[in-house]
Amino acid sequence: MTTAGGLIRGVSVAHDRARLDDLEAADVESQRAAVEALLSEPGVTEALVLQTCNRVEAYVVVEEPAQGRAALESIVADVDDDVVRDLDHEASLRHLLRVASGLESMVVGEDEILGQVSDAQETAIPYLDGTLGPVVETAIRVGKRVRSETGINEGNSSIGTAAAELADRQLDALSAAQALVIGAGEMGKLVASPLADRGVELIVTNRTY
Repeated sequence: MTTAGGLIRGVSVAHDRARLDDLEAADVESQRAAVEALLSEPGVTEALVLQTCNRVEAYVVVEEPAQGRAALESIVADVDDDVVRDLDHEASLRHLLRVASGLESMVVGEDEILGQVSDAQETAIPYLDGTLGPVVETAIRVGKRVRSETGINEGNSSIGTAAAELADRQLDALSAAQALVIGAGEMGKLVASPLADRGVELIVTNRTY
């Protein structure tokens, strides 16, 4: 894939290398705030931040590779070096395609990541006006095509669905069970929905009302 002017540099902290503590260390308050902070770094002309339950990734466009890594240090400053995946221009292109296609997910082919990439794009659109914008658009388009032309997302297409399916196999009468879902956020919803579909009585607890 060719791009317009500028080089893309990226960093990824994800489930394949990172522990929960590492993901917490890389956590950003908001994707938009993180994008704006990256754009304030010297030499950065575009930025994208993707944060999900099991990954925090950031991409910038710069003229010199060293500028990109220096700017991205703000995202991974508190994460051990062996956990961080450094991505040069070509590696960033390949990685974004793989992420959007579900190949880098804990459950290969899961559908949620495609929506999360789209949300990250929507957040960063005002700042994707040259090199990175077409790359993200291509990644989303490829992700949709992979799902429509292959069987990658057949069966369990999310962690929550996989967990519910496993519980259904292990328990004799899942529909008569009661489940406690800890957390009312994104992951809680992903777990609660397939359990509810199987007739499980749900109790949800969260740190706030």
